[in-house]
Amino acid sequence: MALSSNELFRAIDAPLKNVHSWGAIHETNSSVILRVWRDQSEMMGNQRMFRLTCKGKWDKNNRFPYKERKRHIKLIQEGDPGFMIVHTSTETMEKCGARTITGWDRRIWQIDRIVKYTDKDNDVDLWGLVKGKPVDIPVKYKTLWKLFGL
Repeated sequence: MALSSNELFRAIDAPLKNVHSWGAIHETNSSVILRVWRDQSEMMGNQRMFRLTCKGKWDKNNRFPYKERKRHIKLIQEGDPGFMIVHTSTETMEKCGARTITGWDRRIWQIDRIVKYTDKDNDVDLWGLVKGKPVDIPVKYKTLWKLFGL
């Protein structure tokens, strides 16, 4: 039986704080794992990247998911390993806000760095550039981190 996104985060030892979380921190290796959306991906040169923030709501919103995402991004910028798991939704793209998760990619992307990027709508947000190719998430979930030397 396939795991839900929330169950996956628990299985890889990075439980979400609550149902509104957009990411988590691994319990022992300090890795930051972020939820990102398939339809919020673009290419910068030969690197894929995923949107991490949301113009307009990002600076003004004081709700838990936004504050938590800010903290996660700061940890990555300060040197903690960062990763992204791509999620899908049947709802139309929203740059920010609640979406129903209908699935998640069975791969994990390591973050190379976080950059400011202006998208086709002239919105400037923070995006996570990926490092290399995605890694398949093993069925023995806890062994995932050995693939990254963590």
